[in-house]
Amino acid sequence: MLNHEKLAGLIVFTFAFIGVVANWTVAILIRKLPSLKNSFGRLTASQSIGDAIHCTIFAFLFAPMCFFITNTKILVFLSWTCAILPSFYLYVYNDCSLFYIDDFWMFTFATTPICVKIVWYADFLKYNSIVVFIVIIDVITVSKVRSYKAHVAKTSSKSQFSRRQSAEMNFLKQACLQAVVFVCELITYFIISPKVDPSQRWLIFSLTTFAWVCVHMLDGIITLTFNKEFTQIIFRGRNTVTDYGVSRSNLSNLEATSNAASGLKY
Repeated sequence: MLNHEKLAGLIVFTFAFIGVVANWTVAILIRKLPSLKNSFGRLTASQSIGDAIHCTIFAFLFAPMCFFITNTKILVFLSWTCAILPSFYLYVYNDCSLFYIDDFWMFTFATTPICVKIVWYADFLKYNSIVVFIVIIDVITVSKVRSYKAHVAKTSSKSQFSRRQSAEMNFLKQACLQAVVFVCELITYFIISPKVDPSQRWLIFSLTTFAWVCVHMLDGIITLTFNKEFTQIIFRGRNTVTDYGVSRSNLSNLEATSNAASGLKY
């Protein structure tokens, strides 16, 4: 029978492995999805890579869909740079190390005065502010989508417009849900866990290490859930759905039929 330490390790491994599979699936296959060959898709891939390697640096960047590919790549590079350099200064230069407490199976920062300030301002408050900013941008985007609804409806068919609107709303729902999950993890780690009785080892473990693993795992799961094309890529191979809801194999068949009909006509 497993002891408590091994059981805790098994729980972490199980959920971390699910997160690695989900996030690497997103990062590797996202280029094959027509609906995600845009700024949002590239930002999602960047986030998935960070989640897959279980990085302690969270880089959340929400860019308008109108950005060009070059600008998007630059923003992705800047987001990683802005995440790595300040972290190096705060946690390495100031010796605010993250160490493991075996009694509670959790990682925690040093308790020096400077480290306490860094953890509160540079971790908890900063990331919560970023999430709030993302939610505000999402709300503005929703209002913009609704305002352009009438204009887009005039320039496309009803079925195309419905599919585009559904995809845009899925993007917004995905971003908002990921933000909510992240905020919940910050609250459990920084606010609730310090108030728990030290004798409650499993509760502390659930509010810290387990929550930390789950937030990375759920990022990939949420992305896969709101983008059904990943399932089509995995299980159907090349018969993927295009932007207009028609599989590539069906398009080929239609082209072949059209060519044959043209030959009979002439």
